Amino acid sequence: MNPQPYLVAYDIREPRRLQRVHSYLKRRALPVQYSVFIARLTPIQLQRLLAGLARLVDRTDDVRIYSLGHRPRVDTLGAQATEGVVARGAGAEGLE
Repeated sequence: MNPQPYLVAYDIREPRRLQRVHSYLKRRALPVQYSVFIARLTPIQLQRLLAGLARLVDRTDDVRIYSLGHRPRVDTLGAQATEGVVARGAGAEGLE
């Protein structure tokens, strides 16, 4: 099955868990902001990502994963806005 793009965002309450979640996602997805990542995942990869995150967070934390569909549109505003970014690397193969 073809990988689909997903947006992962989180709000982690405790600094040590925050660092662990950030490091975990940084190895598997492309960071677009400190607590926001994007990745192309197959259904199996998505389930593995969810299982790994479930081991790192607790019920006071908030982790959300949004499916972006086949042709996502990204609009940005502000000083950090970058057009034409091509995502490369772990979890982001071919994401444009």
